[in-house]
Amino acid sequence: MFSVLEEALSDISMMGLSVIDLQPYLRWREDSLAQTAAAADGSEESSKEFNGLVEMELNDEGLRSSCENVATCLRETGALVVKDPRCSSKDNDEFLDMMERYFGQSDALKRKQERPDLHYQAIF
Repeated sequence: MFSVLEEALSDISMMGLSVIDLQPYLRWREDSLAQTAAAADGSEESSKEFNGLVEMELNDEGLRSSCENVATCLRETGALVVKDPRCSSKDNDEFLDMMERYFGQSDALKRKQERPDLHYQAIF
């Protein structure tokens, strides 16, 4: 018997959407920030300052491949599914409920929220 998550992932896979797990990125980011902090204490700097943000090298091939997968998926389908270990089932349920309430509104009400000057991007 499938769990709800396995069933949802199966449905997503059939739609041709990629599921991107953020755990490897979060681990890499944490390690990179720790290295940057350690380098700041020492004489060697391991990151470059770029527009006020820290630009870090991306040497992990698995992570690089995942980033390429994200770009490809967005280019080809315009959507992807992100699996974020920081989000609980409750967070996910609240998000889905919010989306269902939004799309359950009348078309007339949703049209008032259209923003052609922003290329119809939704603003929540």
